Amino acid sequence: MRESLKNEKKKRSRGKLVFAIPSDTAAVFYLPAKLKAGIAALAEKEQLKVVKKKQKQEQAMNKKVAMQLRAEQRSQAAVDRQVKAAQKRAQKAAEKESKEVNLQLKTDLQASTRKARPAKRRVKKKELVVVLKLPSVLRGGERAGAQAAESS
Repeated sequence: MRESLKNEKKKRSRGKLVFAIPSDTAAVFYLPAKLKAGIAALAEKEQLKVVKKKQKQEQAMNKKVAMQLRAEQRSQAAVDRQVKAAQKRAQKAAEKESKEVNLQLKTDLQASTRKARPAKRRVKKKELVVVLKLPSVLRGGERAGAQAAESS
């Protein structure tokens, strides 16, 4: 339908004269300079149409490029957000793992110190202290022994 409208406009423009003919007079004479000026004006008008059409095409192209650029920026921002989130998750996982390792080391250390202490206590408990009482004769040392020997 658009093409048929364009074709119809072209047909109508072919039949137009350079200048409008006044309806009250039968014949109109134009000077050659005026005819050249009219033809130049029509050519300029057509040239302006072409320029406007090119400008519209350029604007449409620029708009399309801008939209593509914005879409790429949005997709890049989404990728950046995903990468940042993945890094954050990895960092949290590493921190959690290091906390678990530290906690395990701490519990192992505490367990090893607990095991070492009871072993010392057991050794102390198993020690046997023997106290022998000596007769009173020997308490005095050699003298007491010598006196006992003399008295006998």
